[in-house]
Amino acid sequence: MGYLTKKRKILCIGVLMLPLLSCNMKSKSNTKITDCLVVNTLSILESNMKNQKEWIKVHAAEFMLWSGYPDGVKELFIREEQLYGDISPYRIGIWRVLMQTETELQQKEVWIDKLRQAYFDKNSTDRLHAIETLAKLEVPVFGDETKLSDIFTGGIPDSFSIYKLWNFAYTSDENFEIVQELLLRFSVSEQYDFSTRSISLYALRKLGILKDSSWKILSDSTLSESNKNPIKVNLLTTAIITANNNAIQTDSYKEIWDNLLSLSRNEEKNNVCMNVLEAFAEKGGRDELEIISALIDKKKGLDDPQSVDVLSYCAFAILRIKHIESF
Repeated sequence: MGYLTKKRKILCIGVLMLPLLSCNMKSKSNTKITDCLVVNTLSILESNMKNQKEWIKVHAAEFMLWSGYPDGVKELFIREEQLYGDISPYRIGIWRVLMQTETELQQKEVWIDKLRQAYFDKNSTDRLHAIETLAKLEVPVFGDETKLSDIFTGGIPDSFSIYKLWNFAYTSDENFEIVQELLLRFSVSEQYDFSTRSISLYALRKLGILKDSSWKILSDSTLSESNKNPIKVNLLTTAIITANNNAIQTDSYKEIWDNLLSLSRNEEKNNVCMNVLEAFAEKGGRDELEIISALIDKKKGLDDPQSVDVLSYCAFAILRIKHIESF
């Protein structure tokens, strides 16, 4: 039957038509809150994984895996691989999920090898997706002989170069720091266009916590950026996610967090919502559950792919907050 019992499955019917606030966040029963949240959010993820297509399916599956609910994911994506394993670029997402479902290194290598082959095939149409995925999986494709100058020679980097730099970061501790600083430069400098900055910010936050001096540069740039600039939400999200314990205690962090909360209440664009939810999943708490619930109410019933994807992001953020706060 999977991770949901028959009784819970009945409770989940029509969950997308019910506000998450029905879980009664102010209830004194943590057990009831937890049960309701888990049933509702897992129902969203399971539905999107089973019924949606391609990248929405991939995202829902990954959120289930990352939340500790792997049942059914591997079996479904084995079938996807059989049906669509030669379709670019969706095959990259299929292999990405399957690699994460494996528990044995030898089996993981099966899918990693496919991703590597896609990247090294100069005639492949999904090389960019392959190198991005290998970076996400922290699997470097570059050998010890590779130098930074072999990947980036200066100027304005395109998305392919940024993803290669992100992957290159995992070749050594030294290269990790070099790439972090380079991506930080791309992220905060106004000489680069929106695409360069947004992709750089995404890669930067995936590399994790910044040292104090680097975070100060990022936070200063974040707070000085105009709220009208669409890059603002990317800066806010990255500053939140990369903040270390020292940074979290600063007035700058508090101001950045307040900016993010304000944006979350007043902005409904899907790309903005995804950024905000990514920050909530990393650093959010119980106070953010009502905001996420309200967003679910706004997006439920919409059938455009991005809105459906936002629901998965909402579900994952709730599960992460539940895990972090252990309620």
